Amino acid sequence: IEGPLAESCDLAGVSEVLLKIFMEPDFVKQLIDKTMPTAKDFARAQVEAGCDIMGVGDAICSQVDAETYREFVKEKHRELFTYIQSLGAKVKLHICGNITHLLEDLRDVEPDIVDIDWMVDMDLAYEKLGPNIIRCGNLDPVSVIQDLDPETIGEKTQKLCEKETNRPFILSGGCEITVNTPHEHLKAMRTASQPTNH
Repeated sequence: IEGPLAESCDLAGVSEVLLKIFMEPDFVKQLIDKTMPTAKDFARAQVEAGCDIMGVGDAICSQVDAETYREFVKEKHRELFTYIQSLGAKVKLHICGNITHLLEDLRDVEPDIVDIDWMVDMDLAYEKLGPNIIRCGNLDPVSVIQDLDPETIGEKTQKLCEKETNRPFILSGGCEITVNTPHEHLKAMRTASQPTNH
């Protein structure tokens, strides 16, 4: 489901919402409030249909500072995640881009899984998010997964998996895998991530 700030941008436009955060903050808060019932209804429908991990995408949050996140989004994330978890599902939060400045606040809203894009340091993310949140990531989907040869991709995958030993971690690209990525590259990641290889 779309997170509250992303859905607001879907409805009113990215530029409009980002400008109105400064010029008409009450408008943005009202718009965010209006997105919440739909998000909850859609989450409930998916859980009733058998979903047990709910992806919440709020990518635009990487484009606002921590203060803005706290004022406009943080409590809405907490409300939405708590609701989804009360239905019996896990929450996987996706905010692509550099979210280093948001990590401590994201820990506070308690998603079960957080996607970590390639420009965020995984050690710092572990330090800030703590051991109870699973980090998912964070190979660069273009310069590594799409563009490198399978052998090098395997080496980078193995290095990342070794680094994450005994920490809550899911191997993936830092963001969306491109349509131009050869399937052999994904197979190289899978092979290199097997426990027998490290």
